[in-house]
Amino acid sequence: MKHLVSILLTAIFCTGLPAFADDEIVSGDHTHQPILVRSRPVIERLPLKVIHPVDVLHNSLNETLVADSSGQMVFRIDSVGQVSTLSRNLKGLARMAESKSMGLHFLLTEQRQSRIIRITDNGYSEEVCELPFAAQGLAADDFGNLWTCSQTSNAVFRITSSGERTLIANLAEPAKDLVVDSLGATVLLASGKVMSVTAGGATDMIGYLPASAWRLQLNADQQIVAISRGTDDRCLLSGVTATSEEAADRLAIVPDGTSAFAFDALGNLILANPELRAVTRVTSQFRVPCPHCGQLVPMVFSADAPPAAAPMRRSF
Repeated sequence: MKHLVSILLTAIFCTGLPAFADDEIVSGDHTHQPILVRSRPVIERLPLKVIHPVDVLHNSLNETLVADSSGQMVFRIDSVGQVSTLSRNLKGLARMAESKSMGLHFLLTEQRQSRIIRITDNGYSEEVCELPFAAQGLAADDFGNLWTCSQTSNAVFRITSSGERTLIANLAEPAKDLVVDSLGATVLLASGKVMSVTAGGATDMIGYLPASAWRLQLNADQQIVAISRGTDDRCLLSGVTATSEEAADRLAIVPDGTSAFAFDALGNLILANPELRAVTRVTSQFRVPCPHCGQLVPMVFSADAPPAAAPMRRSF
């Protein structure tokens, strides 16, 4: 990827002047503006063949983790593209979540019960808890807690780092998935309603997603994004709408068969697809060094960016 960015920068600045956004970053005697490049995103297949990926996660070490339920293992792709196996023999592997304080966790779900496994700093696995129900979704908050839902009782639970389980709320419908931020959980219900659940158990409906939505993520701006099927039966990513009558807030169309998605720290997409047996990265957000001081400056690929200005020509 670094080699690719170098090539792109050379092409951009040698063929014409890119557009610049208005939000400047002042550094010493010059300013930094985000660079807008009129271009489609860079799409690349990651060097991993998977059978049935059920989850994908971009962690704090700039690694991409892929959970394969058929192989019962989790793969790791590091920042330079090297692939390794992180964990094996994970029967019922369904989801992954990373806690800032407690590390990586896996949700293993069977028909009537679930387990949560933690990967320790030395690479060993330990059981956090057993759940007497089939769990749906797994997320970690900033305080070392895990959150999950019951597939059958409509209940939302919080689990401490030591495995103690607390019922936080009972919802009106079954939950499909949840994400967690500093305020609590956001839960996707079967009907497409989106509920907020605070740590104290207060609930509130905050909007709607398509009823076909099945997975939630938070993007780099902490906005909720869901994957669903549109009215044209195409697989798409969309945001929350205020009313159920509004058309889906379509953000992107993704390949049919996409089962899971994630965002990296810059907001670039990572897609897992069992039909293609592939993991794909879609990159439109870059950080490139300023040629004067070396500070990293945002560079954004966008089809809506203005065209590059003609290259300057000088005569002497």
